[in-house]
Amino acid sequence: MPSNEPSPERASRAASDPSLGRGTWLAWGACAVVWLGLWIWVRTEAGMPEVLDANAALERFSAQRAQATLRRILPERDPHPLGSARAGEVRVRLVEALEALGATVEVQTSWVRGKPKNDRFGLVHNLVASFPGSEPGPHLLGVAHYDSVSAGPGENDDLAGCVAWIEALRAFRSAQGAQPRLGVRLLFTEGEELGLYGARAFVRDDPDLAAIGLVVNLEARGSRGPSRLFQTSLGNRPWVELYRDHAPNPMAASLYVEVYRRMPNDTDLSVFLDRGLAGLNFAYVGGWSDYHSPLDRVEGPSLRSLQHQGDNVLALLEGLEQDPSRLQSADPKRDPDWVHLDVLGTWLWAYPVSVQWGAALAGLALALMAWLRFLTHSTQMRRWLVACLLWPCVVALPLALAWGATRGLEAWRGVHPLFWSRHLPGALLGAGALALAWSWVIPRLRRLGSEAWSLANLTWMAGLGVGTAHYVPGAGYLFLGAALGLGLVVHGLAVPRWPVAQVLLTTLLWVLWVPLHGGLLDAFGFSQAGALLGPLVLPSMLLIPASLGLQPAVSRWMGATGALLAVFVVAVVGLREPYTPQRPGTLDVVAIQEEGHAGWQGQLESKPFRVPGPVLEDWKQAAWRKAPLAAGEELGPQVTWREAPDAESLVLELHSTRAAPTFLLSTQTDALAWIEIQGRRWKVASHRVLLHGVPPEGVIVRLGLGRELGESLDVSEVVDGLPSSMQAWVRGVGPAWSPRRLGHRTRWDRSFAWPER
Repeated sequence: MPSNEPSPERASRAASDPSLGRGTWLAWGACAVVWLGLWIWVRTEAGMPEVLDANAALERFSAQRAQATLRRILPERDPHPLGSARAGEVRVRLVEALEALGATVEVQTSWVRGKPKNDRFGLVHNLVASFPGSEPGPHLLGVAHYDSVSAGPGENDDLAGCVAWIEALRAFRSAQGAQPRLGVRLLFTEGEELGLYGARAFVRDDPDLAAIGLVVNLEARGSRGPSRLFQTSLGNRPWVELYRDHAPNPMAASLYVEVYRRMPNDTDLSVFLDRGLAGLNFAYVGGWSDYHSPLDRVEGPSLRSLQHQGDNVLALLEGLEQDPSRLQSADPKRDPDWVHLDVLGTWLWAYPVSVQWGAALAGLALALMAWLRFLTHSTQMRRWLVACLLWPCVVALPLALAWGATRGLEAWRGVHPLFWSRHLPGALLGAGALALAWSWVIPRLRRLGSEAWSLANLTWMAGLGVGTAHYVPGAGYLFLGAALGLGLVVHGLAVPRWPVAQVLLTTLLWVLWVPLHGGLLDAFGFSQAGALLGPLVLPSMLLIPASLGLQPAVSRWMGATGALLAVFVVAVVGLREPYTPQRPGTLDVVAIQEEGHAGWQGQLESKPFRVPGPVLEDWKQAAWRKAPLAAGEELGPQVTWREAPDAESLVLELHSTRAAPTFLLSTQTDALAWIEIQGRRWKVASHRVLLHGVPPEGVIVRLGLGRELGESLDVSEVVDGLPSSMQAWVRGVGPAWSPRRLGHRTRWDRSFAWPER
C-alpha cells in the first residue's frame, strides 16, 4: 500500500470521498448481480439432476422406476408404524422386491432396548439382503428404514430411501454384471421413528459386523431439495474423496457435519458411528411442512430429490467397484478428516483439516504484518481498536433486526419455527435487515476511515479462522479464505483500489457462503432466518470500507429500501393463511378411557402450534364426551399373572382385544428392578416401561421386583386412531389441521393389584 501521504490524511480523504469512483460502483453492481444470481440458483435448485423416466437406460438410476417400486410396496399410501398390520404387509412386499434382484433376504426379529438407560423396548423385524461380491473383503452396508410415523405414509421418510437402494442396486448390477467385485448388503430397519430400535438390534446381533467397510444411510426430513451429504464419520478422507471423484452433482459441506455433530438429533447411522464404523449420511430436508404428516408423499418435487439421492448412491457404488480396496485400506482412527464444500453443486472442494492451521497461521501473519506496517500512529491505533470493538456490534445489528421480525411474525401468526422454510423471503428479509442496519451504522463510522475498518475485518477474520480451525475445524474455510484474501488485498493494493478489490472479494465469498444459507433455511426454517443470517452478513462486512464514502442521500435510500423490503416480506408472509390443507398445522388428539368411566376424554397436543380460537373453545367445551361401551366389550388391557420361577420376580402376559401394539407399564414406587422379554433381561431405571411393537397375540414379560411394590401396577394400551364418538369432531376442525408424527390415538388405562406370592 505505497503512498507518500500520512495515513490519517489518507483515511480522512477516503472517508469523505462522495463519489467512490466509477470502478467501485461497477463492483457494487457486480456484487448485486452475483447475489441475485445465487439466490435464483438456490431457489430453482439448479444444482440438482433432472428426473429420468422409466425408459431411461438400465444402467442409469431412474426416479420414475423407483417411484413405481414404491407404489407396489405401499399401494394404499397408509401409515405403517412399528407393530402395525400395514408394517407387516410392507415388509412382505419389500422382501419380494429384494428377491427379484437376486438377493438372499433374511428377516431378523428381536426385542431391543432404545437408548442406554432408556426404559423403552421394541420388537423389530429387520430386513437384510445380501449381494456377495466376487472378491473377498469388506462390504458396503446400505441402510434405510421402512417404518413410518403413525400420522403419515412415510413415503419420503423413508420408503424413498429403501426404493432408492433397490433401484440403485438394479442399475449397478445391470452395468457391472450378475456378480460385481463389490459386495453389498442392504439393511432396511424397523422402529427408527420410535428410537432407532432396528439399527440397535442389528449392531447387537449381526455376526458380520466386523466385515462392514462403509455404512451409507439414506434419510429425508421433508419432501424436496437436494440430497446433501450432511454427516460423516471421523477420518472421512477416503469417503469425501470417493464422493468428490464420482458424484455428478455433489452437494456437501463440512459445516453441516459440524452442526449435526452438535445437535441432539439422531438417525440410524448414529448407532453405527457409536460402534466405530465408517459412515456417510445423505438426506433432503426441504418442504418441512410435509414431514411426519399425511402429506409425506413422493410426487412432484420429491422426484427430483429421489433422483439426486439415487445418483449419489449409484456414484458411490460405481466408485467402490473401480477400487474395492478402499473399504479395506480405510481406517477411521488414522485417516484425517477432510474439510469440504461444494461449489454450486458442480464440484467438491476438499482438503485435509491440517491445512486449516497453515491457513490460520498465514492469516495471522498477514494481520500482524498489516498492524506493523500501518498502525504507526496513535490516531490510527485508536481508530483500529474502536473499529475492532464495534465490529461484532455491526454484525449483530442486522441479525437482531431479522430475528426480531421473524419472531414477531411467529408470535403474531402462531407458526412453528420450522414451518416456513422458504429461501426467497428469508433472503429478502436478510437483505432488508442488512440495508436498514447499515443505513444507520455507516454514517456513524465514517470518521474511522476505510483503512481502520479493513484492518478490523482482517483482524476478526484471522481470529475467527484460528478459533474455528481449533474448535470447529469443518467450518474454518468460512473465515480463512476471507482472512487470506483480505490480507493479500490490504498488502498488495493502494488505498484508492481498496473498495473495488474488497467488493470483488466479497462476491467470491458469497459463492461459497450464500448456498449454505439456503441449506440452513431448509433445515431450521424461515422463522430462524435472523439467527441464520451469518452466511450473508459476515462476507458483507468486507463491503464496509467501500461503503464509508457513500453520500448521505445514498444512505437514506439504502435505509428506505431495507425498510420496504422488510415490510414487504412481513406483509406477504404474515398476511398469508398460516395453515392450509397444503401446509397444515398440527393437532394430535388422544382419547383416554379410564377404568370405571364409560367415556372418552380428549387431550389436545398442538404446542407450539396454535389452534384458532373458536376451535380451542369448542374443544374446551367438549373435553369430556360420553360414549357408553358396547355390550360385552372388555375395558382396557388384559393382564394374566403366571407362575414365577422365584419370589423375587413376577411373570405376566400382556394381551389386548384390540391388538394394541404399544403398552405402558408404570408404578408409583421403585417397584421394578429389571424386565425380561424372550430371554433378554434389562435393568429398569424409572417407574415407567414402554413396549413398542407388541404382536397381536400379546407378550409374556418377567418383572424383577424392587424394594417397594406400591398399591398396583398401572397398564395402558395405545392404538392408532380415535373412537367413532370423536372422529366427527376431529373432522369438523377442518383440513388445515392434521396429525403429525404420533397422530390421533386412543389410550386405555387400567390398574391391577399385585398377585399374592
